[in-house]
Amino acid sequence: MGIGVEIQGRDHIPVGSSHDPYNSNPPTSGPHYGEPADWGSYDQALADEQLVHNLEHGGINLLYKPDAVDATTIDALKAIQRDFPNKTVVAPRAANPSPIALASWGYYLTLDAFDEATIREFIRRNKNKGREFSPD
Repeated sequence: MGIGVEIQGRDHIPVGSSHDPYNSNPPTSGPHYGEPADWGSYDQALADEQLVHNLEHGGINLLYKPDAVDATTIDALKAIQRDFPNKTVVAPRAANPSPIALASWGYYLTLDAFDEATIREFIRRNKNKGREFSPD
């Protein structure tokens, strides 16, 4: 489910190093840091290079544009994250092309508004699809 994107590889890179641009926004594969983010919800943005590692592990990133969503929407995204505690990250991401963007390994979906059923279906269909996943 979502828009399929060609896999750009899965090379680990040193923190802060440069790399070719990602082929999607948000990124769905490609060069990334050696350490993924802990599963959970964040109030501060995380580096795309860290978040891509979570996708490689079969996770789903639920990313919101801070100036485009309200607190109720953020709380709703965090509630969904709690239902998938070992496979999802919620974080702000100013570079999103839409108020909400979902990413998994090789797929993304952008939403102009919160749609719980669509978000849950994206998670259900795309989790554990990364190159290095472990079942929940």
